[in-house]
Amino acid sequence: MDGNRGRRWAASPVALVAIPVAIGLVGNLATSTVEIEAWWWVPLTWTVTALLVGAAVVSQIAQSRPAGHGAPTATSASTVEESDPIALGVHPAIALDPAAGRPELSRRLPTYVQRDHDRLLRRLLDNPEHPTLVMLVGTSSTGKTRSAYEAALNCLPGWTILHPLHATDLLTTLEGGVEPRTVLWLNESQIYFDGDQGEAVATETRRLLTMTSDVVVIGSMWPEYWFAYTRTPRPGVPDPHHQVRALLDNATKISVPDAFTPTELRNAHQVAERDSRLATALTAMDNGYGVTQTLAGGPDLMSRWEDAPDPYKRAVVNAAIDARRLGHLSPLSAELLHKLSAASLNGPQRAAAPPGWFEDSLGYACEPLRGGISLLTATSRAENRVEGYVLADFIHQQGRAARRCSPVSDEMWRALAVHSGDADDLERLGASASSRGRYLQALASWRASFARGRLSTWSPLWRLLGQMGRSREAEDVLRQAADAGDVHAQRLLLALLRRARRGGEIEQALRGMAANGDPQAERELAILLHHGERRREAEQLLRTAFQRGDRSAARLLLILLRRAGRTNEAEELRRLLDDQVMATPSRRRAQLSGWQLLERDMRAATAFPEAVSALLRLLRQKDPRFDAERLRRRMMAGRFDAGNELTGLFSDEPMRGKAVRALDDVRAAPEKDPGLGLLLAKLLLKGDRQAEAEQLLRRLVDLDYQALAALADLLTNSGRQEECVEVLQAGVGSHGARARYLLAQALRDLGRHEESDRLLRSAAAEGVDAAIQELVRRLLKDGHVAEAVDIVRAASRAGRADSVRQAAVLLFNAGWTEVALSLLREAVVCCGNAEALPLIVLLLTRTQRAEEAAAVSRRGLTSDGATVQLRPSGLRNP
Repeated sequence: MDGNRGRRWAASPVALVAIPVAIGLVGNLATSTVEIEAWWWVPLTWTVTALLVGAAVVSQIAQSRPAGHGAPTATSASTVEESDPIALGVHPAIALDPAAGRPELSRRLPTYVQRDHDRLLRRLLDNPEHPTLVMLVGTSSTGKTRSAYEAALNCLPGWTILHPLHATDLLTTLEGGVEPRTVLWLNESQIYFDGDQGEAVATETRRLLTMTSDVVVIGSMWPEYWFAYTRTPRPGVPDPHHQVRALLDNATKISVPDAFTPTELRNAHQVAERDSRLATALTAMDNGYGVTQTLAGGPDLMSRWEDAPDPYKRAVVNAAIDARRLGHLSPLSAELLHKLSAASLNGPQRAAAPPGWFEDSLGYACEPLRGGISLLTATSRAENRVEGYVLADFIHQQGRAARRCSPVSDEMWRALAVHSGDADDLERLGASASSRGRYLQALASWRASFARGRLSTWSPLWRLLGQMGRSREAEDVLRQAADAGDVHAQRLLLALLRRARRGGEIEQALRGMAANGDPQAERELAILLHHGERRREAEQLLRTAFQRGDRSAARLLLILLRRAGRTNEAEELRRLLDDQVMATPSRRRAQLSGWQLLERDMRAATAFPEAVSALLRLLRQKDPRFDAERLRRRMMAGRFDAGNELTGLFSDEPMRGKAVRALDDVRAAPEKDPGLGLLLAKLLLKGDRQAEAEQLLRRLVDLDYQALAALADLLTNSGRQEECVEVLQAGVGSHGARARYLLAQALRDLGRHEESDRLLRSAAAEGVDAAIQELVRRLLKDGHVAEAVDIVRAASRAGRADSVRQAAVLLFNAGWTEVALSLLREAVVCCGNAEALPLIVLLLTRTQRAEEAAAVSRRGLTSDGATVQLRPSGLRNP
């Protein structure tokens, strides 16, 4: 496509002024060199010049104003090809400084390296026929934004791109209307979806995608945000992200991995021959950094943090890391940063702290490195003042992993609860404290959040107070939320009043809910009045509701009239109901069904779309009630494995034979979609066609770990153990630690125990959960308990929550009860392993320590993992 197509001509202000001035000068020069007797020539020339200059200025001012009326919006409008990638959120990249021999940042981006996920992304954006929502999900500095920018530039260069700065800006943009052929750019989408306006943003974005054609929404976020937004809450628990989840349900999720795949690395090496920055990034891989992370300046930031010259400078950065990992996402005030930094110092360090240590350390953290990046960046919404400090994303990502299990003292929790001003931050801090068993600290943060207007905080606050046995305080919180208009709180309060048979309060609650526009409450109030012999009042309430369009109220009134023997009135009301035409708003575009959405996303993600459509037709034919939406949710969450999950659905004949025929095109090139290739191989295995299955699996072993595991099982079950070992040894290069775990199991079966143990330890050290469990099991069997404990602790520090819980159960079953409990307590308090807390209660109950189990459940744990002792004054005033 022509790069200049769709550009709007805009005159330069310099040219607009320079041209008339030049006319004036030429006119003046003419009068001085040529004899012109007309005396009026000079003033006329300069008058015309002045008028042209004025017109130019007015024109430029008019062009600088946004289209339409009202206040200008911060959302800038330009075409994709005119946009600045740095302004859209692409990280500046290193540029080599030959004089210093070090990298510095540059706004000129390095040559782009094609990524494996680009194929799907560009297929979605290439001539989109319907409104499209794409969400790129990956950790910091993995290339999400660059990938999205390159795809939009390649596929939609002439489209308008809108980049709102924040949720309010986005709402203003959406309410004002979005023109066709527009890209809505939502980089770091949590900026828009978090907070009180998040649900409104999601609702308006859903409406945009339903009502507007030729619009593309491109967003990005970290995996933890995706999980938080798409996770369905437990029954009875408020749903703070209902609209966001509904929006993301209609998104195509594209996962962006942390590291380059082998194919991407080959592409990168080819590009590096003509791009020295990329060559530098590739050499940094030897130090453990990814290509994209190095291009974004990550190693310099890490060196600045890790090589801080004294504990005070390190404390300031650690405090910022800890605050963010615990849930404080808004800029940190200097006061809060000071309190947290001081709390992280030990006694001797505090005693030896020099005057001005905090200001000096803050300056160190904010000092720009080459190219302008820094560990902390000052920020403000107003001029000439600093409101807070923001931690570099890359340092947050690295620091969160490094400090995952760093203890959080009571002093730090207190500082966060007292000096955090943002209600959303306080809500997250409360959740973080609760997951660590720090119930009193959670109460303090949630109370502060609720007091600052975060209404949704009532739910965890109410549940925790009830769990702690503080029922009166829990009811007070519930009443406050109900009075503030929270429908879920009103329903819970109503159930509580009914259970306690408090009739007068029930009526009062129903009247309040009805006044807030709850039609169901209005009908329930009518029933209550009817049973209380206040039938005329109930009838009037229902008639009024019917006049407002509540047909359910009319049906209820119809029942009451018939029961009262007032048949004529009932018949008249029935005719009214039959004759009434209820207007329903029409939609410009019908909603897609769960099956259609699943087919759309699966077709977009494969090189064999017709095979996918055929499989889904077979699946629907087999079970029309199959939950297609659930399967799609699993696929979006990255938990869907076609090779494993669909095999069971097509396991029986004749369905299996039909599925094999539907996948016939895959047989020729399974490498194009390893998931479908693995599915075909497993269906062939179930049909006892082992030779064909083995041929397919051998073509996939370098691309798919499940294919490697399936081939290893096939060879082992066929008695070809030595051949299995050879295949697994070759697979280590592609699949690393997981392949080493499989190899360790195969070698053990062959009696090669020493080699097996060495490989198993290597796989466990790299975080393979199955390897950790197997190694702990072997060590306990051999009596090496201390070593087993060390391995579990290392797994806990690495965030392997499931492994820690499973290993604790192994220790408990082996008779090491206190060791298991100690590991679990440490995992909860230090690492936030919330699911280990109920396991502590269970193990205590199993060992006849019911009283201690109840205390842990009701009061939580202290900072060192001990059970909180009942102290009434401290308990009531967290």
